[in-house]
Amino acid sequence: MTEVVPACPPGAATPAEYVAVLRRLRERSGLTYRETARRATAAGHWLPPSTLAAALARVTLPQERVVLALLAACGTPDAEVRSWLAARNEIEMRLAEAVRPHGPPPASHRPEGPVAARRAGSRPLGGTAGVLVACAVGALAGAAGALALRRRGGPGGPACVAGCHGHG
Repeated sequence: MTEVVPACPPGAATPAEYVAVLRRLRERSGLTYRETARRATAAGHWLPPSTLAAALARVTLPQERVVLALLAACGTPDAEVRSWLAARNEIEMRLAEAVRPHGPPPASHRPEGPVAARRAGSRPLGGTAGVLVACAVGALAGAAGALALRRRGGPGGPACVAGCHGHG
């Protein structure tokens, strides 16, 4: 039978501590990763065993949906689920505050001009989005280069014939 761990203790102040408490919850439930996944699915959540295992092996804050699915699989009452999520979200907010710059940059570090002013409000793309944009730009640049070579009769392109493109 599933043993429910009390609401997330206030001592879980870091992502690693929070994950450790989640890990204990799963261990005390007596459920295997597969059983946990089946129960999560029965409760209306999607939680593959590999996703759960990976989340509990890390020391970073798991996604909210993973926490919800695990808690549902373990039979955690709604009031305690709210407490677990509140603790998770508080840790997430503290982490965000720690990396957020405080106040505007000094005038000596501010960009100048209309282009810089337009860019000042935008954020650079990071993570997967940044990689995808970089790949797309690289692919377009490569395709444009290949097209230019073909038009000039470069490698793999047709030989330039008299009168083509005005030279010849």
